[in-house]
Amino acid sequence: MTNEDSPKDGAVKAAKHKFSLNLTPQERDVVKATAARRGTTVNAAFDRAVRMLGFVDSALAEGCEIVSVDKDGKETKIVFM
Repeated sequence: MTNEDSPKDGAVKAAKHKFSLNLTPQERDVVKATAARRGTTVNAAFDRAVRMLGFVDSALAEGCEIVSVDKDGKETKIVFM
């Protein structure tokens, strides 16, 4: 990797691998809408989703609970099946 290719924050880019998914039209629309809302690409939305999945999976494996807190402070426990 040359200096021109290096990320500005010093992080090392990981090698990317092509992956094929079969999505329902509804799942496809969710991904596209999420990417558009965040002003990013579909690939970046999937990258973020995979990182979030890893975080949630690790937290659940450690016995943590995932809780959503709304703007009024109401907490809702999120249960993953």
